Amino acid sequence: MKKINFLLIFCILSFSCNNEKVKGLETRVSRLEKENIKLKDSLKKLTYNMLISSQLIGIPEENNLKINQKNKFKFFFYQEQKLPAYDIFEIDNKGEKKLLLKDYKKSDFYYDFIPKSNEDKSFKIKTLFYLDTVAIEIPGVINMK
Repeated sequence: MKKINFLLIFCILSFSCNNEKVKGLETRVSRLEKENIKLKDSLKKLTYNMLISSQLIGIPEENNLKINQKNKFKFFFYQEQKLPAYDIFEIDNKGEKKLLLKDYKKSDFYYDFIPKSNEDKSFKIKTLFYLDTVAIEIPGVINMK
């Protein structure tokens, strides 16, 4: 009889402990499901904002259009973004940098290229971002025909 009572008490305690664990897990799952919905909504909002801030830009493969012939264009999407402050440099033929803009934050900028001869048809630009202890350089090269 004592063994049966012990067995009953053991079973009751086991089930009550498991029941508390199950309730705790159900609460945790419910909280994670709510967080998951918020994250999905945030991702949809980011995608939406990226798309409505996009511009479709086309660049011709050749500088001169050919009459009655196919003229190939490359298209890409460009998004205006909020960027951390960065510096913009002009790079001369010797590789020397000249600061054009400091702590610039927009995603687009203008540059006035003044060729020095008929053969001078290219220039180099470099941007420099400072992220904490890391400096990120992004070069740009323009070659005209």
